Amino acid sequence: HEFNNLLQSMTVGLQLADMLSPNPRAKRAIEACQRSAQRATRLTRHLMTFSRNRTGDVEQVDLRALILGMHELLTGALPNNVVLQLDLPDRPWPAALDPVQCELAILNLAINARDAMPDGGPLSISLHDVAHGDIALPSLGTRTYLAVDVLDTGCGMSKEVQARAFEPFFTTKAIGEGTGLGLAQVYGFAHQSGGAVAIDSEVGKGTRVRLLLPRVEHRSEPAGPVEKTPERANRTTRVLLVDDDAEVREVVMSMLEELGYLVDEAQDADSALARLADDTRPPIDVLLSDIVMPGRLDGVGLAAEAQGLYPELPIILATGYTERLAAEHGLRVLAKPFTSQTLAEALLEAVNTP
Repeated sequence: HEFNNLLQSMTVGLQLADMLSPNPRAKRAIEACQRSAQRATRLTRHLMTFSRNRTGDVEQVDLRALILGMHELLTGALPNNVVLQLDLPDRPWPAALDPVQCELAILNLAINARDAMPDGGPLSISLHDVAHGDIALPSLGTRTYLAVDVLDTGCGMSKEVQARAFEPFFTTKAIGEGTGLGLAQVYGFAHQSGGAVAIDSEVGKGTRVRLLLPRVEHRSEPAGPVEKTPERANRTTRVLLVDDDAEVREVVMSMLEELGYLVDEAQDADSALARLADDTRPPIDVLLSDIVMPGRLDGVGLAAEAQGLYPELPIILATGYTERLAAEHGLRVLAKPFTSQTLAEALLEAVNTP
């Protein structure tokens, strides 16, 4: 939560600086910092997924592009004597899955392969189609699957080890060198995605782990995210921003003002409720609140009380921890760190929804 608050200030602050700076050299420096912030965001989401504090976000993903985008992450996890080889055909490979959990599964497989090759060697990650008739897994349906193969030339596994490899906490490593959770996560991700995972290994000859994921037959358009300039408000909509972190409030307030909103701020739920009840000041059109806050009420409690007092008030919650609780209450939730585009779209939807 605290780290995501830091990333929130960095993400929105860098976007604001990019919008306001005309200097090309400054823009290049800002873009480099934005890429670093994006990598840090992916890292925190990996950690949150592993700790079960982040809900799955299934979306249509080009699996080839996802693996290519992991190149820096994968090479950073491998020692110099392990050479990463990617065999990825030059065309899109669409699948419906949670991209963060998919990245974590592939990273776990790469780390497992690395540990099986103490003397180094090639580590290959390949991608190809597999028809149902080619799969010796009766639990799968008759559709076409995408196969992500992670192949190493390490010590291999015995049949007994293969039979238990996906059990949580099962590991052949010494105490303190591994938990056994890596392959359990891979197994869970594969089955949650409607696929499967299989091991083909021989002692002394290496291991191939095949991750099977259902292929999306008809890719929706557009093929990828399109960067757009955030849509501006008409400078009559007033947002009440509630966050106990002063730095987050400052940078998000500046972005809201740049997007054309009038902004009031509060540092906790009681201050926010007092502002909503203040008839001497202009009325609030949208409530935007953090979830994790000190005091009598957190963001979910604030939303519930505000809904009871002001049923027509649009409410958006933001969190750097977990979206699950707020989503269960039917509330719109932004996962920190959110971008200016995400913020602008959420506000426009809130304002324009009857």
